[in-house]
Amino acid sequence: MYSEIIKAYALSDDVITTNHYRNKDGYEVDFVLEMPFDKVIGIEVRVSKMTQPNDLRGLKRLKQATRKRFVCGIILHNGDRIQQFAPSLFAMPFDMLWETESRS
Repeated sequence: MYSEIIKAYALSDDVITTNHYRNKDGYEVDFVLEMPFDKVIGIEVRVSKMTQPNDLRGLKRLKQATRKRFVCGIILHNGDRIQQFAPSLFAMPFDMLWETESRS
């Protein structure tokens, strides 16, 4: 998944760095994209087809830690639907990274 994320933003003119987040309590986020203008996006990867609100723990902690810098958190999963858990917290299927036309 790392290489696919790198490919997706390699097309951008912006400099984007990729990190990992883990706090002292063990909450973590697989990928933290730091973008220009001090913006942060968190990406969590799950192999399950269903995403549970509990899967957002790391993203919520990242949001608290980065405050106004936090743009959104995304859980990439093996399912087939997009879910919105909060205004800036989403779940979406892996295949949407490669999809070029809208879903019907």
